[in-house]
Amino acid sequence: MTYLGLGYECIHACKYDCALFWKENEKLETCPICQTSRWKLNDGTGKKIPHKILRHPADSTAWKEFDKEYPGFAADPRNVRLALATDNFNPFGNMSTSYSMWPVILVPLNLPPWDCMKDPFLFLSLLIPGKHSPVKYIDVYMRPLIDELKELFIEGADTFDVSGKNTFRMHASILWTINDFPAYGDLSGWSTKGYMACPACNKGTYSRQNL
Repeated sequence: MTYLGLGYECIHACKYDCALFWKENEKLETCPICQTSRWKLNDGTGKKIPHKILRHPADSTAWKEFDKEYPGFAADPRNVRLALATDNFNPFGNMSTSYSMWPVILVPLNLPPWDCMKDPFLFLSLLIPGKHSPVKYIDVYMRPLIDELKELFIEGADTFDVSGKNTFRMHASILWTINDFPAYGDLSGWSTKGYMACPACNKGTYSRQNL
């Protein structure tokens, strides 16, 4: 964040998401709603550690691992990091009408946390219409976007930097997707139901059949 000239504020949160330890709750030791302790103890040192912290994506493990894997990309803070969000919905709001729309939205993660998820900064990159949901063939419809993203990551695009008054080669990359579990399955091709429903556990997924 400092490379972008931005500061940040670390805000603790209740482990059950009841409230933030912020403003009038900043100095409380327990949640004002459920009375759960703000802290968990580190077994090794006894140090107080907050259960949850409101963070920017730059604090995430995925962001830091990406920086290690692609140091050239990480060296220029003007390179764009994106999240891809998609899911289907019925635009008519009538469940008796069979119709599906798939908006594919790109979220610019470089922006401050108070801006990156707001409407003016979201990119509607694809809109897949159709009477039926293209679940099995969504990769076919995603092809134009994927090709452009690959080009932006590998070759980049000449971009004018207003603050520096110069042109630079900007690159972009998708860090992760934002979706519910069924949409995750549609995008990844992984079956999110049945014996191997968990993509992290894979063959180690615990399952049982109720008779």
